[in-house]
Amino acid sequence: MTLKERVEDSPVIYFLGALLAGFLGGLGTYEAILRIARLDTVRQGTYVSQEELARGYVRRTEIKESNRGATEAARLEPTTSSASGAPAVPDQDVAPVSVSPTSPPFPRIVETENYLFELSTCALSSDEVRCDLLVTAKNQGRELMLWGTSRLIENDGNEIFASQIWLGNEYSKGGNYNQIHKGLTRGVPLKMRVEFAGVNPSTSSKNVRLVELVIEGEFKVPFRNVGLI
Repeated sequence: MTLKERVEDSPVIYFLGALLAGFLGGLGTYEAILRIARLDTVRQGTYVSQEELARGYVRRTEIKESNRGATEAARLEPTTSSASGAPAVPDQDVAPVSVSPTSPPFPRIVETENYLFELSTCALSSDEVRCDLLVTAKNQGRELMLWGTSRLIENDGNEIFASQIWLGNEYSKGGNYNQIHKGLTRGVPLKMRVEFAGVNPSTSSKNVRLVELVIEGEFKVPFRNVGLI
């Protein structure tokens, strides 16, 4: 029996041979495409100068990884000028490190089953904090009740109840048993305002830990880590 007949009679050998031939053929095709299109690849972790990038095309994913590695290296390694030994001016291509704010920017949104509350701003003036909001009913024919027991908690844990509350053109002083209510139209926002007096500016000049509305009895709407303007 010849070698050809043995290969043809053995399915395993025949399959492996066909697989190897297909793999080699694919490599050849890939190399031909690169030559025809005049493309080149850059190995991940290496660097490519801007002049080289301007002369031809490279794989976008590889360049992205390489540039990220270069940026991290430039940011972590200190540089000094050769003449005086003083720190050199950072390369303008290296992105500066940004510091996240202590609280998310406005507006802040809390959604309940029936309402959408949007905290527009909280402003500190002297020892008072004024928080302006919008409330939108998600269902038709809702009547919202806002209680004067809405509260603010400072960074040192001090709890302050609302001194004044507004809902639309309705107004009331804060405190226990004080409340205002207003009918809302579905999808139409209505202004709200809650004021807190007696805030300590030395501990709450930048933010407060909690602004919490009390609506419809004892249902609470919390806004945590609220920045002050």
